[in-house]
Amino acid sequence: MYNYQTERPKLFTENGVEMVLGIKKNIQNMVAVSGAVDFYHATKGVVSASWTQFAALDYLVEKGEIREVTNAEAMGQHKVFANPLN
Repeated sequence: MYNYQTERPKLFTENGVEMVLGIKKNIQNMVAVSGAVDFYHATKGVVSASWTQFAALDYLVEKGEIREVTNAEAMGQHKVFANPLN
């Protein structure tokens, strides 16, 4: 089961930083075109365990880089994200 506190430290490894930056780039590109991005497109082409990908998205939300537009009950793979200012 996914636990952000368990997965978060993995984001600060060399591979974790590369993954977060790759996801952030995907999000920026998709949000510029469509205004929002789902989990699949945010993580497309970024190699990592899915729990760590969930943690990367939660981390970007925590830092205010993106905002989640789906409700809290949405399953992780169905979450949608947008620019924090939109």
